[in-house]
Amino acid sequence: MKSNIQSMRERIKNAPDMEALSKVNESLERLYNNGIFTAKQLLELDHELMHRSNVMRGYANIRASRNA
Repeated sequence: MKSNIQSMRERIKNAPDMEALSKVNESLERLYNNGIFTAKQLLELDHELMHRSNVMRGYANIRASRNA
C-alpha cells in the first residue's frame, strides 16, 4: 500500500500539463491544511512540484522557439 507522500509524488510526476499540476497543488494545500502532511513533507512535495513546473515551462519554451 502506498503512503500519502508516495501517492502525491506520483501525481506530481504524472501531471500531463500545467492545469493538472495546478490541481495537484490545490490538493496538496488541502491535505496539508487537514493535517495529512507535516510541514517538512509539504516543503519536499512543493519543491518537487515546482521542479516539475519549471521542467514543463522549459519544454514549452523550447517548443515555442522551434516554431518561431
